Amino acid sequence: MDPSDLESFATALRFLVENPEIARRMANAGRERVTEHFLAASRVADYVSLIGLVEATAATTAGGALEAKA
Repeated sequence: MDPSDLESFATALRFLVENPEIARRMANAGRERVTEHFLAASRVADYVSLIGLVEATAATTAGGALEAKA
């Protein structure tokens, strides 16, 4: 939708006002997307998981390398 097209914007808003269940579902989907993809807390959790995976992989690799030398 062209942001300068006020008539289309008004039509879309009218549709959402007349269809509150659709508006609610769209709002919930938008909130979920922001929570999952953009909030700092969810990014921190992703980084913590990644660091744990890297540490586990490094420990396994280092242990295997030590056993191979022994």
